[in-house]
Amino acid sequence: MKVSATETGVAWLLLTFTLPAKRASQRVEIWRKLQRYGAVALGNSGYLLPNNSATRERFEWLATAIRKYSGEASVVMVQSIDNLSVSQLKARFAETRAREYEELIEELQKLAAIPRHKHSSRLSRIRGRFREIVEVDFFNSPLQKRVDMMLARAESKQLVVERESMDLADLCREAWTHFQPRAEERKLQVPDSREKSSRPSPRAATPSLLPNARHAGRNSCKQPGPQWRSPIQRWWCSELRQFQRRYP
Repeated sequence: MKVSATETGVAWLLLTFTLPAKRASQRVEIWRKLQRYGAVALGNSGYLLPNNSATRERFEWLATAIRKYSGEASVVMVQSIDNLSVSQLKARFAETRAREYEELIEELQKLAAIPRHKHSSRLSRIRGRFREIVEVDFFNSPLQKRVDMMLARAESKQLVVERESMDLADLCREAWTHFQPRAEERKLQVPDSREKSSRPSPRAATPSLLPNARHAGRNSCKQPGPQWRSPIQRWWCSELRQFQRRYP
């Protein structure tokens, strides 16, 4: 979110408030809202935000909530602060956003140590958090672009993994449709899918894993192309060829 000059010409908004000591849970609630809105603490005086229509609405809503909790709150328009220059104030906001972006960078770097099938949910959560930070990144931290690029790379890799998994599932279903009648003719015993195996095989495949084999059959594994570049798919084709030789 970029900050532009407002119609009032006032640069900052300051929220000052007090809550009764017994309102500890409400105090935590207000503090969390202030963090979410990107407000920066100004000593013991209150919390500061750049002045625009969105931040003004948020501070006014918080002030109303504080008064409902038997507290006192005021939203003050501030033109300048004598002991803090504009650049110093912007630096405080930039420092806070930088810490939040660095947390996301650490999470993205840790993904390498996590199984890929768990990446999708984590990436969704990181992307959601990234959007929240960007919304309150009033002065466009240079780390914003870096995190965005890292996220894009991680998501593109995850998309490839998901596509390969889908291709493999299709191949399994096609193989089962093709070989099931022959297996039944030879009274081939197909193990229960619930049995655990250290290495899956075509004979242990079940219809629930496996879709239409009209186009795969014997020749699908002979066709060159990017669809067979996955190590898992190459292994599956090898197993499929052995099955074809055993049950022609």
